[in-house]
Amino acid sequence: MQQNKDYSAVNEQFRTACEAYGWLNILSEMTPLEGAVKYVGTTNSRRFDVCPDAKCSGHKVKGRGTGKAGNFALFKDESGAGYCFKCRQKHSPMDTIMLFKGWDFATAAKEVKHHIGFTIDPHYKPAPVKTRIPRGPSTREIALADKNRKAMNRVWLESLPLDDPKALPVAKYFAKRGITKLHSLMKGDVKMHPALPFYLPIWHSSEDEDELDKENRLWLIDYCKNHPSFEKFYIKDGEPSSAHMGFHPAIVALVRTPEGKAQRVHRIFLDNDGNKASFSKEGFEVKKMMSGGYGLEVNGCSCHIDPPQEVVGIGEGLETVLAVKQVTGMPMDCTINAGLMKDYVPRKGTKLVFIFEDKDRSKTGEIVAMELEERLLQQGIAVIRLSPPIELGDAKSKDWLDVLNQLGPEGFPEVAKQWSEFSKVG
Repeated sequence: MQQNKDYSAVNEQFRTACEAYGWLNILSEMTPLEGAVKYVGTTNSRRFDVCPDAKCSGHKVKGRGTGKAGNFALFKDESGAGYCFKCRQKHSPMDTIMLFKGWDFATAAKEVKHHIGFTIDPHYKPAPVKTRIPRGPSTREIALADKNRKAMNRVWLESLPLDDPKALPVAKYFAKRGITKLHSLMKGDVKMHPALPFYLPIWHSSEDEDELDKENRLWLIDYCKNHPSFEKFYIKDGEPSSAHMGFHPAIVALVRTPEGKAQRVHRIFLDNDGNKASFSKEGFEVKKMMSGGYGLEVNGCSCHIDPPQEVVGIGEGLETVLAVKQVTGMPMDCTINAGLMKDYVPRKGTKLVFIFEDKDRSKTGEIVAMELEERLLQQGIAVIRLSPPIELGDAKSKDWLDVLNQLGPEGFPEVAKQWSEFSKVG
């Protein structure tokens, strides 16, 4: 009689063998990840690499100057797991291999076993399983979250309502994008801060692995000190570790739980003429969520543009959401990005959600909208998904703000304009 194979023992052997070989070595040899592996645990901007998920717009390598290549970084614990700051998804090392190669788990496991030369030891005995007691937050984690919470409270208290004369840069920013009824569209959860500091991190010369690293680091230092808003460098180990790039006006938006608890502050840095801050021209991100920590998670959160109603519309960016609201008058929530769109949780009493998805060459907007639609339908919430009725052309992405500017109000479907009729049904 053939003896049954102990699959738990085999899986334990496989896991141990992968750890012994090194997940970073496996990822380096089996995936396109280069900077993420090479610079894991450092502050070098080249630690950001291409996202494994083809659905993410960060899947394609991008950037210049700093050497930044994407939005995906590996955790410094060398477990091989990583996180994409664009689509906000965490990937195990096996997930990463499966996504890059297009394999299912069984195929990926087979290929990894072959790659590392794994063979089953029939005499292997797994180590005794230790009962893990869930670890609560450390004193340091609690202190850091408290510090970040106080920083966000301070920023919010210093911010001005959008009808304040000093908020003119925000009005200009939206007006240049076709949003002309700003004051009537916005409630209290979006404000303007007149002067927020903007920082750029700089890695240490000891992290330079080649001449390109050195060239990029020196370029970044030179860029900072010659920028008209440059204030000062912060020095660590005798070298600049970050640069204070001056104070800039910013749109600030509260990101809340479905129950209404404020979790984070999202910022869009501007100049005084209502343009995105000039750093964006060199590929630096000027749309930033303030740091969180323990108890400040944002899964399921959104920016509540309006009070809760039975019918609500959602979109990724503030500009998109305000374009929809300007044309239709629909109550709106803003998910800030595709990752939070996927995790969106409607507020209590919601019966119908209009999803105003982005049209991306990467299909990210469409895919996250489909995933959200499926989840909401399972919860008994009706969904109407709407995609921009315009072609991409040479653009990477189009949204409903583009519809407003290219087609005007006529480009919006009647079903969206008649949203209030749905609240009368039932």
